[in-house]
Amino acid sequence: MKGLPATRWELLKLLRWRTSAGAPLRPLSAGSGLARVPGGFWGVADDLNHLVWIPDGKGAGRGHRIFPGELPQDAVRRKRVKKDLESLIDLGDGRLVAFPSGSKDRRCRGALVRLSPSGEWKSAREINFRPLMNILDDMIPELNIEGGFVRRRHLILLQRGNGKARFNAIVKIRLAAFMKGLKGVWRRSSLHINIAQAPLPRWDHVPLSFSDGFFLDGVAYFAATAEAGNSTYADGKIIGSVVGILPKGRKPVILSRLAGEKIEGIAPGKLANGRLEIFAVTDADDPKKPSRLFRTTLSAR
Repeated sequence: MKGLPATRWELLKLLRWRTSAGAPLRPLSAGSGLARVPGGFWGVADDLNHLVWIPDGKGAGRGHRIFPGELPQDAVRRKRVKKDLESLIDLGDGRLVAFPSGSKDRRCRGALVRLSPSGEWKSAREINFRPLMNILDDMIPELNIEGGFVRRRHLILLQRGNGKARFNAIVKIRLAAFMKGLKGVWRRSSLHINIAQAPLPRWDHVPLSFSDGFFLDGVAYFAATAEAGNSTYADGKIIGSVVGILPKGRKPVILSRLAGEKIEGIAPGKLANGRLEIFAVTDADDPKKPSRLFRTTLSAR
């Protein structure tokens, strides 16, 4: 981490949302995934039963329900029963996958979301990812999927190694077989799963671990966070987060860092003149504090 400049990150807004027009505003406190669409973003939080529309500018977000029921307001009880959606995967055809972590048996429910051609909400269908998580759990120590994206003919999942095993990994799955499983059953033999452990450095003696990623113009980008502790469940002290690239067959390369913030979701913006705009959403780890939406611009590689 030494010698890496602290790239300028611009704070765009504090994230708040409501369930309907006229409903009270509430903090979106556990932002965990972003998908960029015209006029704003779709976002997931790991402790909500809604997908949230986040408009550009100063406006508040608007929730669209993807799971039935209401979650407890008490933070401890809420953590125990939340779905733990950790990534929002853009399939590139007007559909998004709200993907869970799989870190606990109850954290295996997700959703397939359909958008209009202009990126507006159409519908959502709940998906049981437990059969897929069971397969991955047999192959990955302390399963905790925190990010995902489509890379050509494969789905890439990012395993966060924040447990005792420190197993950060890039999981490659045959996309056609994954999509088929959304309609029925995932079969290990057809998924062609490949798992490659990815070494990440430490920040102030705290190991970095994956938190999200995206693929653009032939390059895979990732976010990772340095969070003290060795639990996939309990929160720890946040040192900061980084953004970088995943060169094929080589070690991850860090391009930027953001001190004191837990980046949980990233999404690409404009790519022009060799410069790429990147948006990031943070997790406040506090139900009373809103997540933050940041933006930076990096040299595209």
